Amino acid sequence: MTTAAVIPTAALRNRTPEQWLDDMHWHRRMFTQSHFRWAPEDATHVALHYTRARVVFETPAHLRRLDAQLMELREWKSQITDAMAAPLAEARSRYAGAKWEQALALIGLTDYDVRVLIGTAHRQTQLNPDAKRALRGFPLPNPLTNVWELRQMASMYQGAENILEDTRCDLVLELEPRHGLANLASLTISRTAHQLQFELDRQRQERGGPGDPRRAPSQRY
Repeated sequence: MTTAAVIPTAALRNRTPEQWLDDMHWHRRMFTQSHFRWAPEDATHVALHYTRARVVFETPAHLRRLDAQLMELREWKSQITDAMAAPLAEARSRYAGAKWEQALALIGLTDYDVRVLIGTAHRQTQLNPDAKRALRGFPLPNPLTNVWELRQMASMYQGAENILEDTRCDLVLELEPRHGLANLASLTISRTAHQLQFELDRQRQERGGPGDPRRAPSQRY
């Protein structure tokens, strides 16, 4: 379903889709990429908010809570990515061919990314507070700049999600010798040992173990 979230439009009426491309180009130059900036400690702060400031995880009960907190964080992040659907649909309806390719390059997405974001978005009656925060404070907002800034906010939450996912996988591997993968999987949304093993393998392949530099959260463009 596509989102029904309302994106601020007051400044859009006097700018044409052709100008949106120019405005997006200058937006990135003006702010040295993005208006919303975040640092590793910001992603860590978000992660700690969801764990209620817990930093030590040692038991199956901790795993159950951590799994639920990870799902809660993912739901909030999805509300931010869902907010991209309406401006993406607007931009796609105004561009074709080379212009659409130029727009995609400026916002760092592919046509497939756009189809997925629009096609999987949940209907919203209003933006969540972080999506609203991402869209405040910069001149000449348009669908392209709005998507770009929403992506930056979502990337901070992705950084926090990665921290919790890394912690979850580390804890599972610590507990597995004593409790078994099947028992641990029953405490998580994975449910089965096969699914949980798949998630462990993927996490280790993409992000490695404790101390791996790939785990350091950072804003990338």
